[in-house]
Amino acid sequence: MLLFLLGCNRLEPGVHLVTTPALAPLLDDAVQYLDDPRVSLLIEEDPLDELGRLPDEDPLDIAVLADGSCADCYQITQNEDGFVVKGGTPLGIQYGVADVLERHGYRFFHPWQTLRPDTVSLLDEAGLTEALAPEQEIRGLHPHTIHPTEALWDLWIPGEANLEGSRRMIDWLVKNRGNHLQWPGLDNITGADHAAWKSHTAAILSYAHNRGVRVGLGVQLFGGANLQHAYDLLEVPAAAAEQEAQIDQQLGLVLDGLPFDVLNVSFGEFSGETPEAFISSLDQVIARAHHHDPGLEVSAVVHVGEMEDTRVEYQGEEMIYYFLVKYADPSLVPYVHTVMYYNLFEDAGLAYGHEDFSDHRDYLQERLRADEPVVYFPESAYWVAFDTPVPVYLPLYVQSRWFDMDQLRQAGTPLTQHILFSSGWEWGYWQNDVATLRSGYTLPADWREHFTWMYAPYGDSRIADALIEVSEAQHTSLIGERLAPWLAGRDAIMDLGRNLNIVAQPDRPSFEEIVAMSAEDRAALRAEVLEPLRAHAAVYAEVLPGLPTGDRWQDEVVDGVEIDSLRTRYIADTLDALLLFADGDPEAVAVLDRAAETLSAAQTVVARRHANLHDPDPTTLISPVDNPTIYDYGYLHQADVLCFWHRERIFADRILRGSDEADPGCAL
Repeated sequence: MLLFLLGCNRLEPGVHLVTTPALAPLLDDAVQYLDDPRVSLLIEEDPLDELGRLPDEDPLDIAVLADGSCADCYQITQNEDGFVVKGGTPLGIQYGVADVLERHGYRFFHPWQTLRPDTVSLLDEAGLTEALAPEQEIRGLHPHTIHPTEALWDLWIPGEANLEGSRRMIDWLVKNRGNHLQWPGLDNITGADHAAWKSHTAAILSYAHNRGVRVGLGVQLFGGANLQHAYDLLEVPAAAAEQEAQIDQQLGLVLDGLPFDVLNVSFGEFSGETPEAFISSLDQVIARAHHHDPGLEVSAVVHVGEMEDTRVEYQGEEMIYYFLVKYADPSLVPYVHTVMYYNLFEDAGLAYGHEDFSDHRDYLQERLRADEPVVYFPESAYWVAFDTPVPVYLPLYVQSRWFDMDQLRQAGTPLTQHILFSSGWEWGYWQNDVATLRSGYTLPADWREHFTWMYAPYGDSRIADALIEVSEAQHTSLIGERLAPWLAGRDAIMDLGRNLNIVAQPDRPSFEEIVAMSAEDRAALRAEVLEPLRAHAAVYAEVLPGLPTGDRWQDEVVDGVEIDSLRTRYIADTLDALLLFADGDPEAVAVLDRAAETLSAAQTVVARRHANLHDPDPTTLISPVDNPTIYDYGYLHQADVLCFWHRERIFADRILRGSDEADPGCAL
């Protein structure tokens, strides 16, 4: 139902958006999802005339008009009566309204939670006249629904509450200047659940298209490389006619009657088919997808993996398996992927075996120089045993995502399409998505401006200053000094994979390997890891006392910085205890007991944070819960019980005390 007043001459003072009858439906949800009763949407044939008749005591009046500019462009002017937003439809006017509200203290941080100013007062100077156009054509988000995050329920699991969540997600995406949303499919829809899923998905597509957002669906090509419950098109390569029938059947289930704009194809991890099977099968998917929908864009993920099993030779060229997309149908749009908070230009810490991601950078730039379509597809969280489920809070992601865009622009190859691989928004991870989406529209001169802008409504720079200092320290320590694996966790599946030479996140020695090291190697570990960990912990300890509290956004940062401080101290003390034990020093047990006290303090912080999550149904995030992924719990469950910390404690206790406590595994 539209939330507007028609031709009303008696209005209470408030924030009024005045627009034409044609534009009112487009702005209705944008107003509704502000969840702010001070804001009203008014309909008038002549919004500019009405602007001059609104109460003088209004803190903010905005006339909204369409013009013939590009769909994503807008202009803001200010006069004695208020603000005038003129923009393209459908997105430009929505962006313009969001911009004006932001200038008055609003921040669209989370799909379910907006920072609303207590008093609506202009933050910028008066007399504004500004015209804006996007720097990137596509500014998108890929919530990874194969992981049990918020988006799994909203985008994949039918239900009216989940549909409301998807609408709010799209509204939040638009308010942060995005124009593309996609998610990967799961394999639970081939039977009786298909009809409900299709109805749910059709409603999401309709809503997204009405708001101006294009939509993509991810599928996996080969079932043999399907390590999770992804929706795949082929169990195994087969004869051409048999493959075509399988592909048609699988594509029909997700495309027929569902007007997706993009079909995004991935290929699994760590294993694959022959180059010939890869290319011929991919070409067949492209052909059959265009048979279902001639206008459908087909894209494919160029994943990472600098390992023996993921390198192939084709036409005399040795390459990472995923680069075979270069030989597919030229209409294919490659998605160049990187992982974690690593970027295209600096050290990659041996993530997936990579010293760096220069091969991916070179391919991306090659396409950009040739003016060929290409998407950069990095991450704003890695999730599995690396960040939110540990938990650790990593504003470093904001810095890295900005750094890639800035360096590519400086190199003369500015990005035209950027889609962010997202794995959850709690523990401050919404910051990574908000900052990156906005960077795609207007890239700030410095990444630090993102944090300054986020917390400007408080009129207090302490939160922004702290986040800048924390991010700089994380860049130095986690990327520069390769301390990433020490703050991350390890689960039983990762240990098994390590034995098979399958390593995804940066690796560290096991506790057994540490105590078996030579005295020389232990001394090196102290100098290269333990001492830098202590120095890194000191940064958090210095930042924490000066942080303000008092609302959900400030408290979330405080909890995040505190959990980082505790995590760094905990792993440093655990490592120190192991080294002391190997040295024969009786102090080892006391140091390990100190680590246990830190673990207890961390549980207090986690309980406090998980009692104040942003999502309206936090039980789906922190509890064991039935869902179609391979995980039988929400993505914050391991964080809630601090499983990775306890697993490290158990392993250390086995060595120092001879404990026989069972390994919790912390995996599936």
